[in-house]
Amino acid sequence: MRVGLLTGGGDCPGLNAAIRAVVKHGIGKYGHSIIGFRNGWRGVVDGYVQPLTRADVRNVLPVGGTLLGTARFHPHEDDGGLEAVRATLGAERIEALICIGGDGTLHAASKVAETGIKIVGIPKTIDNDVAGTDLSIGFHTAVNIATEAIDRVHTTAESHNRVMVVEVMGRHAGWIALNAGIAGGAELVLAPEEPFDIDKIVKFLKHRHRVHANFSIIVVAEGALPAEGTSMSYEAPVGPFGAIVAGAIGERVAALTAEKTKLERDDGELAGLVKSRESVAGQIDALRKEKSAADASVAESETVHRDLDAKSAQVVELQAELGKLPAGFDEKRFRELQQLRESLQPVRERAAALNGELERLPKVESEFTELSARFESKNREIAQSEKTLSEIGFSESDHERLTLDYEAASAQLNAALVTVEKQRGEVNTATAILANNEREETAYKARVEGLSVKRSERLHLEVLAQAFDKLRAELNDRIRPELESIASELLSEMTDGRYNTLEINDSYSAVIRDDGELKPVISGGEDDIVNLALRLAVSQMIADRAGQSFSLLVLDEVFGSLDDVRRDNVVALLQNLKNRFEQIIVITNVESINDAVDNCLWVAFDEKTKTSRLIDRSIEIEPTPAGVFP
Repeated sequence: MRVGLLTGGGDCPGLNAAIRAVVKHGIGKYGHSIIGFRNGWRGVVDGYVQPLTRADVRNVLPVGGTLLGTARFHPHEDDGGLEAVRATLGAERIEALICIGGDGTLHAASKVAETGIKIVGIPKTIDNDVAGTDLSIGFHTAVNIATEAIDRVHTTAESHNRVMVVEVMGRHAGWIALNAGIAGGAELVLAPEEPFDIDKIVKFLKHRHRVHANFSIIVVAEGALPAEGTSMSYEAPVGPFGAIVAGAIGERVAALTAEKTKLERDDGELAGLVKSRESVAGQIDALRKEKSAADASVAESETVHRDLDAKSAQVVELQAELGKLPAGFDEKRFRELQQLRESLQPVRERAAALNGELERLPKVESEFTELSARFESKNREIAQSEKTLSEIGFSESDHERLTLDYEAASAQLNAALVTVEKQRGEVNTATAILANNEREETAYKARVEGLSVKRSERLHLEVLAQAFDKLRAELNDRIRPELESIASELLSEMTDGRYNTLEINDSYSAVIRDDGELKPVISGGEDDIVNLALRLAVSQMIADRAGQSFSLLVLDEVFGSLDDVRRDNVVALLQNLKNRFEQIIVITNVESINDAVDNCLWVAFDEKTKTSRLIDRSIEIEPTPAGVFP
């Protein structure tokens, strides 16, 4: 399969890596032929192809740009562009086309796909704004470079107490601004998706620089716009290819920020405010520490007061309980009663356990009754089984014997099943071998029949060849002497008798007799004379055998290598042949022949109309004459 490949739009890092991946994967895995088109869609329209091999993409990973070249050209916007694309792909036998590009290139690819061409699109744009794509070729490199630029301006902004505005690419999408701004630690990111309010930005910067910072960084995407109804009026300027002019929005935001905040012009005042803020911050830290110590003392005091109130309440309760006791408290009797109470504690625990068991007694009795019924039922089943066993007279030894017999029979059955499966496999193998033999036999019969047909054809061709050789020999014996005689006569007239004998050898090569010796035709002039003599001889023989008159057409190539003497001899010979042909027509550019012919027609070619026409001989032009012998 032949697959086309092109890169369109602006270049970006990663294009050569994508080309390399397509070539290596297409050739190595699928065996396709990869045909590159130079200069994007322009190369497809113009048929500018470059076949790609593994050698073409070797060591291209670190190389920037694109080895196929690129151009901002869209075939659907050009008159006849789509038809030219289809014509080129048809001429190159391209079955599918891979397009590496951004919005414009892929939009053109969709138009080409609507004509029936198979298209595969690979998104390529540093803006990462192709619909349905997570990451496009070139985006990561763009983010890394923008992040590095933001990192480099940090120290400059901090050293000069400035607000730095960094503008990055992003006509319709703010992916570069957002990712680079976050990675580079920017305070604000302005993207096309979210229109901004310059007054809110100024308010934020003033507050930030007044409270805790002496510099700020703003990242602006080239397509960012102010929100409608805000104080900033701005319309993005557009370049020749519809792209936004770089630097426009960044310069405008920087100018308005400097004008409204005046941060860059008030450097000395801002530095004094920073020092005052640091002094006040130290005093606030000291006061915070003192307040923390005071708060701890207050919390401890509140805890002591709560404990004191609780103790006072307990004293009041104990005094009330003490007032309820009878007068004349006997401490000895109290201790005896306390000991008696302790000695009765095990009895109380035992009584509690017995009460628990008494509470469980009905449930236990119910469970016992149920178990007793089940026990009686099992006893009855056992008795019935023993009775049945005794009736059938089946002893334990009989059971063991039957068990052994069953195990032996099971083993024999398993062995038989294994044997059957083995034999089934052998049968299947034999069936497969038989089927293969039948196929081979069928193929052998087909080959035998084919060989028989070829043998018959060969015998037929041999018979035809023999007949043809015989016919050629007969024709040579009958025609060659006459042809040699007529050609020799014509050759003698054209060469003033120098060559008066022309013969044709067995290999059908013409030889001439010079000074009594036969020699092959070597020089170009002799070859042209001999060929002309043979052609005229054949023409005369055809006319004689047909019994009717023929016209003879002589083209300019007959006179190409002849000198003037031989050219005049050929013209004189043609004059002598007038009685043998109805007419002799000579088409030539040689002007000296015009005077030797009976009639001459002049033909001129018109470059504008691309046509030939007859003209008057009196007009001075570069003519192409034609001589006619009536």
